[in-house]
Amino acid sequence: MADTPEMDDATIVDSSPAFVHRSEEEEVPDKLGRHNILEIVGTGAMGVVYRGFDEIIERFVAIKVIRHDIVAKLGAHDTLERFKTEAKAVGRLSHPNIATIYEYGSEEGQDFIVMEFVDGDSLAAEVSDTTRPLSSKIRIISQTLDALAHAHNIGIVHRDIKPANILLSALGDVKLTDFGISLIESSQGEEPEAVLGTPRYMSPEQINGKTVDHRSDIYSLGSVFYELLTGNKAFTGSTIQEIIQGVLHSEPIPPHSVDDTLPLELDAIIAKSLAKDPSERYQSATHMQQAVGEFLDTPSTSHQASTVLERRIYKDGEVIFEEGSEGREAYIVDEGTVEIAKDQDGERVVLGSIGKQSLFGEMAVIERTTRMAAAVARGDTTVLVVRDHDFLDRYEYSDPVIRSMLSSLVRNLRAASDQLAYERAKPGKPAAVDDEDSE
Repeated sequence: MADTPEMDDATIVDSSPAFVHRSEEEEVPDKLGRHNILEIVGTGAMGVVYRGFDEIIERFVAIKVIRHDIVAKLGAHDTLERFKTEAKAVGRLSHPNIATIYEYGSEEGQDFIVMEFVDGDSLAAEVSDTTRPLSSKIRIISQTLDALAHAHNIGIVHRDIKPANILLSALGDVKLTDFGISLIESSQGEEPEAVLGTPRYMSPEQINGKTVDHRSDIYSLGSVFYELLTGNKAFTGSTIQEIIQGVLHSEPIPPHSVDDTLPLELDAIIAKSLAKDPSERYQSATHMQQAVGEFLDTPSTSHQASTVLERRIYKDGEVIFEEGSEGREAYIVDEGTVEIAKDQDGERVVLGSIGKQSLFGEMAVIERTTRMAAAVARGDTTVLVVRDHDFLDRYEYSDPVIRSMLSSLVRNLRAASDQLAYERAKPGKPAAVDDEDSE
């Protein structure tokens, strides 16, 4: 990020990666409770997050512990209370677009929260990606609004809505996380006077230290929405003071003026959500979701629009993609044959071959992960390229049950492929089966 070091001093319990400086003395534990600690996966406003494994239930989990530098800065009592606030807040919530908390524990003086592990990236990793289809961007905001509506309805204000706290699962679904500075309205009398949040996404009333309500979250999400649409941050500056002045006194350039391919209707949604006066914003997440939903139903964002596919020609033996490479495209065989092979103990094992009209490479796109095998042209071969956003745009808007079934199928195919490669690498292994010739 281009922000200067001055912004680190104005901490405001900011949890974006650029503002986090984990102490080098902090040791990664081997275990917490019954959970094995595998690796650090991120940092938040209050803690470090590990990927762990629950030995009893046999599932991966996210384990959040309090950061030592935050304890030193805020004091043990205040830090622990805010940490418990997150557990209490999320513990009240049960929603498919909010990361679930499983337990709160303490071991040898170390408090920790065990949460659902979301296998995916945060929106921060791709919020400025202007190639993402508009319908996909609308869907992300709509799901986040659904999560906020649920939280607001039971009296919880997040207060730190930003791209880093919106996770995207392997299915492309939103998981809202990091309620570390959330406000439980039933305990507003205990609200600290300190200004909490991330300046670039904070509402004017939040920056001014005034009492905030659910409409502050709507403002913050409006800022995220603007960035998702235009690829630009709503409010910029080289120092935290410049950003704050922008939030308080400036208006961002309307999205359509930044990108004239964006429908004008979005300008009104952004303007209303970013109104300086809370009374002029959408008065609930549900109201904003209705506005977004009406726009999603218009023909301009229809996910059924036709896609122009790129045609590529590969010579015999030419690699289409390598095992372990990033899955950004799926392919359809137009002419010729494609051989699928996997490395097994240093030996390339042929799993089989596919012919005309066969789809391949889609598993890595659906799971947003690396390729499980290599694809090589056998003879002169022509393929049609389906970009990941074109593919996922249709996948995300399919029936949720179908998406769940496809995801399960992908996982099973991946396991079967590994087993097949293992079997074929054994002495006396059977010859590869050509799908075109098999009955």
